[in-house]
Amino acid sequence: MLNFEEKFIPDEKERLKFLLGQYLPLLARDVTPAGQKNHKFISGLLEQKLTHTELLDEIGSIFTTADAKPRQLVLDNEVERNLGPNRSAEYLGLHADISYMVIQHLSESRK
Repeated sequence: MLNFEEKFIPDEKERLKFLLGQYLPLLARDVTPAGQKNHKFISGLLEQKLTHTELLDEIGSIFTTADAKPRQLVLDNEVERNLGPNRSAEYLGLHADISYMVIQHLSESRK
């Protein structure tokens, strides 16, 4: 059952882990080679118990471009069929939220 209740977690470290936890099951249904590779990579990172900063650094290439812009997630037809319209929107939204967190981290580390 879908839950549309907002779950704001004030601690950004916990919020990142929560968002990645929500993102992973959707990413698992992304049958593209890149989607499967990213799922395996992020799953491995979460098992390593990295620090918040290390985790943001490691996932940076998945969520941002080389010039620190959000990496656009474009769903192909098969992925959209696998997820359905509601989950597709959730997947895109989570990708955007995590991208924003990575970009904020990159902006602060460049100061």
